[in-house]
Amino acid sequence: MTDNFTLSFDELVSIRNYLVATVLDFSDATEISILGMFSDDEILMEVIKIKSFLLQNKKEYNNVFSSGEYKLIKICLYHGNLALGIYDKYKPQIDYGSCIFSDTAERLLNYINSDTVSAHLSSN
Repeated sequence: MTDNFTLSFDELVSIRNYLVATVLDFSDATEISILGMFSDDEILMEVIKIKSFLLQNKKEYNNVFSSGEYKLIKICLYHGNLALGIYDKYKPQIDYGSCIFSDTAERLLNYINSDTVSAHLSSN
């Protein structure tokens, strides 16, 4: 992927919080796993990876996710929002600092679904 995608510290924290909420909402994580997409362990491993980035305490993070991680995030966003409304349930715990996660999620999905990234994801 050649496009540049930048996230602020607050946005990265909010993504981490959203993934944790996906796992904590046990039935949703189980459904994702049953559908053969990702296990809750895989989602938690992504949370740990994001935490390691956050320990760097940077203002901005560029291109931190691999194509497989974008797939995981996309599945969690679609399934979590459409199936159970995770963001609405856990909004106070997901939003962090200046980040309104619904805006970040929309920007992230637009990036993932862009022609360049979408073609790269489907080739893997």
